[in-house]
Amino acid sequence: RQEVHQFGIKVSIIEPGSFSTGFGGVVLKQFEQIKGGNDYKELVDNFIQSYSAGQEKAPTPEPVVEAMVDAMENENPQTRYLVGNDANALGKAKNSMSDIEFDQLVYKQYKLNY
Repeated sequence: RQEVHQFGIKVSIIEPGSFSTGFGGVVLKQFEQIKGGNDYKELVDNFIQSYSAGQEKAPTPEPVVEAMVDAMENENPQTRYLVGNDANALGKAKNSMSDIEFDQLVYKQYKLNY
């Protein structure tokens, strides 16, 4: 953002949470392929379980599109768009915790010891 500000270019970051799209199947397929027999098996297995459960109740992606349109059309767009309940909750948690506390939260979510 800072590098292009002098040219009048405004950069916005869109950070979506979980949304129901075709991308979920691609993600799960890729993780299934990489988990076999490596040091990250427990992490990948727990991620797949958590991700799959989240995808079952994920909303449709219209709010992400709305954020993108706002970022493009707004004269003064937000620097960061947290889109979705989970993205907002994680953003608030990250802003209210130290990096280590946030890491511990993520590890807990994936049922890993920190």
